[in-house]
Amino acid sequence: MLELRIGILGAGNMFDTHYRAFSAVPQARVVAIGCGSRAARKADEHGLVWVESAPAMADRDDIDAVIVATPHTLHANHATPCLRAGKHVLVEKPMDVSTTACDRMIRAAQESGANLMVGHSHRFWPAGRLAKSLIQDGAIGELTMVRDTLVTAGSLKGAGGWPTDPSLTGRGLLVGYGCHVVDRLRWWFGSECESVFASDFRFRTDAPVETAGMLQLRFLSGGVAQVWWSQCTPPPGFGDMVCRAEIVGTEGIIDCQTYNRLRIARQPAGEWELVYDQVQFPDARDRTFEAQAQEFVDSILESRAPEVTGADGRAAVEIAEAAYQSSDTGTSVRLR
Repeated sequence: MLELRIGILGAGNMFDTHYRAFSAVPQARVVAIGCGSRAARKADEHGLVWVESAPAMADRDDIDAVIVATPHTLHANHATPCLRAGKHVLVEKPMDVSTTACDRMIRAAQESGANLMVGHSHRFWPAGRLAKSLIQDGAIGELTMVRDTLVTAGSLKGAGGWPTDPSLTGRGLLVGYGCHVVDRLRWWFGSECESVFASDFRFRTDAPVETAGMLQLRFLSGGVAQVWWSQCTPPPGFGDMVCRAEIVGTEGIIDCQTYNRLRIARQPAGEWELVYDQVQFPDARDRTFEAQAQEFVDSILESRAPEVTGADGRAAVEIAEAAYQSSDTGTSVRLR
């Protein structure tokens, strides 16, 4: 069996997640780590080769694919040399913080023939994936409306580190984490976004990044979605992490609580039916990232595009860019 040799750029929490995930994939083996102040220590801990930089990773003949899990604004700079060298790349979300940077990665992948996948892991969380399956199978008729929420308790007041540094994280929460929600909305509707109207804010923080906002999306399919994202609700908040989509179709509704459960109410009965309960799967997060890792490896071994392409990653960033433009101008922004 062919074994892909994996290098990981980035030594933070997502290194640990990807290391566990790819270690569970039979056709893959993590062999190297680079970038980050903890990289050398983690190389020793896991018996990996320590690589100084992304170009150095790209130059190695003993690495087939690279996972980019560095701060957001570094993604294109770290992924592009690897792609140009013919390394397959899985880049963490967001793909980067600008469509210009995304385009650099897409061109590099096209020119070398390497696979480029974006880590929109919400496509692999069981509840979100099940919602997609139900929508696709027509369980609630035609999808018309979604209200999606991504809210955590607390605030960034006095917080430090790269997530509060615009030079590393971008403008803030929407592009950095809300892109998950934007991506899954495109995926659920099976349609490109037509227009965006949004307002973003820096409530309860002294950090120079946005921490909250509301967004409305219109899709070419005729559907509409609203998104509320926030990292600044006063304690106790509405839960440690509220990631919930209320999905409306012409023949039913779905309540998708990403980290909890999924319910559906179909016509004509109109009664809630519990379809998935995460209580039964305490290892759901690990399963999610293992499924994502397996898809990345399978796409390479089968010489096909991955489920989440560079074009998908770019589209989420384009919507975030449009949302920020809308907030700055107070007007709706139409996408090309």
